Formats: sequence, structure tokens, C-alpha cells
Amino acid sequence: MKRKLVIVSLILVLAALPLMAACAKPAVEPGAAEIAALQKEVAALEKKVAAAEKGKAASEKETAALEKEIAAAEKEIAKLEAAAPEPAEKIVWKLQDLYGPDSPQYDEVIPRMIQRISDATDGQFEIELYPPDALIGSFDVFDGIGTGVIEMAYTCAIYWAGIEPMGMLMCGLPFTYETIDQSQNLFWHLDWEDLLREEYLPHNVYLAASGAESEYGAVMSTKPIHSAADFKGLKIRSFGIYADLFDRLGASLVSIPSAEMYTGLAMGTIDAATWGGAQLFYQMKIHEVTDYYVPGICTEGCELQYIVSLDAWNEIPDSYKALLITATRMAIAESAIRLSYLDAVALNTMLDYGIQVCEFPDEEIAKMREIAMELLDECAAADAASNKAVQNLKDYMRLLGLLE
Repeated sequence: MKRKLVIVSLILVLAALPLMAACAKPAVEPGAAEIAALQKEVAALEKKVAAAEKGKAASEKETAALEKEIAAAEKEIAKLEAAAPEPAEKIVWKLQDLYGPDSPQYDEVIPRMIQRISDATDGQFEIELYPPDALIGSFDVFDGIGTGVIEMAYTCAIYWAGIEPMGMLMCGLPFTYETIDQSQNLFWHLDWEDLLREEYLPHNVYLAASGAESEYGAVMSTKPIHSAADFKGLKIRSFGIYADLFDRLGASLVSIPSAEMYTGLAMGTIDAATWGGAQLFYQMKIHEVTDYYVPGICTEGCELQYIVSLDAWNEIPDSYKALLITATRMAIAESAIRLSYLDAVALNTMLDYGIQVCEFPDEEIAKMREIAMELLDECAAADAASNKAVQNLKDYMRLLGLLE
């Protein structure tokens, strides 16, 4: 049941895409139908003239009349062609990715999305894909989109939490929702995507699509972790709301880039690290320098998003806008399904390597969830959008029986 709603969401998006593709075809130019009809009429008249001349069936007067009709029709065709607008110019956007080569998003999902958009518009709307930092620094993407340096980016709202506080809620929330379809419901059916879109507009940024794609918040450690107390004194690399949680549990926070996790764990600079799910840890070979995998804090539902320059968005036709929203949502759903498979493969591979899984008893989860709810309340106080998002989350948790 864990993935059924995500699969259903993808099926619905897949079903909608042909409709979007159909409406995204460039509209017939004004006057095109009239021109075609007149051209057909001219062809018929010319056929009559030829037949008349061949069979001597018509008088010179009748032939002249037919030729006069042809001349009038050709004149009308020329008039309509002169008034017809020039064909729409081909639109070419640049899209900078977050993960880059060797990730399923860069290698598989985004290229498929780009191809669908091109196919649906007969090649009139093309998107060029670039790896991280190729066009603009990864942490400058939001400003770059707003100022029109690039037209589009695949990124994550947590990076812009300093600009829009609601982003703090986006990168997975410990001890809240439990499955990726629950997270997707928050974005697509419980207002999270719409709230975030409204917050971005004053920055000249349009949110095409936002949703849950992958696990986030699992811990890999050189020491066993089975309780809240085991975090006390633990040197852990983390950030965002997870860092706040570990700080309140007594951990010693260490700020290092993800690229330095392997070295830090190998040298003992840190004892543990939070990152994404099993697949991201495995990709960075963290299993070679740790002994334990702790999934209990992990949230199924790290947010990823496609953002667009509002200026560029306003310049494309409505049919292209509808297509872009459908295609980006479809890409998010595809990524979620693909990553769930890759996480399972990676975890099993790490278990074979000798990694042990640490589980939390229910009473320990209850202790940490209480702290997590306090942190949520602090996030809610940041602004009206964050407050609305947190209230929607809590109402949903009560519906699911995860909160009293």
C-alpha cells in the first residue's frame, strides 16, 4: 500500500499528458482556413478552364469569367497571407539541475520530460539541460531565476528558507508523515504547493511544480543509535530542522559539506551524518566508513521543485504553461517511484556489506516526536504561509492517527 497512491498519481498525470500535449500544439494561424478554402476553389476553377479549353465547350466569354474568378480568389489569398502573423518563434530555455550526471533525475527523468515537451509542441518549445553550477552557483539559483539569468531550475525549497521561511518545512520533517504518498498529498491536495507558489511570486519566480521525491533524514553512524539518549554527545553532520532536533537531543553539531562526509567519518571528525535515503549514502560510499544505518528519523518525502523565471513564464502561451505544469509534476512522480526502487537496492547492498540497521522502540519515537512537534510550532510562527502549512500537516497527521 505504501506506493499505491504515488503510482495512482503518476497514472493520472500520464493520462492527462496527451490532453495537455494536444492543447499545446501551436494554434492554427488566423486566416489559414480561409486561405485553404480559396486555394481549393482556385484549383477547381482552373480545372474547369482546362476542361473548357480542351473540349471547346465554353465560349471565350465563359472562359474569361472563370479566369476573372481565379484572379479575384488569388488576390484574396494574397491579402490574407499578407495579414497573417509570422510563425511563432521557437522558444529555447535553459534548465540547471540540482544533482548532475549519474543521478536518475539528470540521466533519465529530466531528459524524458524535456523530450515530451518538445514532442508536444512540434519542437517549438525546447529546454536545454545543464548540470549544477554550469550556468550559475547552486546557492544562487533562486536569485538567478528571479533576475532572468536562467529560465528554469530543478532545485529544493530548503535552500531558500532564508528567503521564504516555509522552505524549512520542505526537506522532510522528522516523525511526521510516514510514506511518500502522504507527503505528496500535502503538496498536491493540501495546499503546500499553492502556498509556496504564492510566496515565490514577489521574487519574480514562478513555481511550476513542487512535490515529494525521495527519503531524507536517515542517519549513518560509526556508533549504534537505538534511543534518544544515544544522540547525546554524538558528533553529527546535519542541517535544517534535523539539526535543530539533534541539538535538542544533546548532539554536537558539525557543519561540513556533504562532499566531506566520507573523510569526516573516516577520520573521526564526525561520528554520524544525515543525508538522503540509502541510495544517496551508497552513492557516496558512506557504508565503507560507518557501521550503522538509522532509518527511524528518516522522512519519506524530501521536496524537490521546478521553478521558472516569472518573466519567461509570462511570455509563453497558456497551452505551453499547462503542458509545463503537467510535465514537471509527472517528472516529480517518476522520480519518486524510481528513487524508492534505488533506495531498496542500495540498502540491501549495504546490508550485504555488513551495515546494521538500528531501530527505535515506540517509546523513543514518542519522545523525539514531541520535540519535533515543538520545532514545527516554531516554524509555524515564522509567517502566515508557514503557519497554514503546519496546521494542514497537523490536521492530516490527526486524520492518519499519527497525532492526537
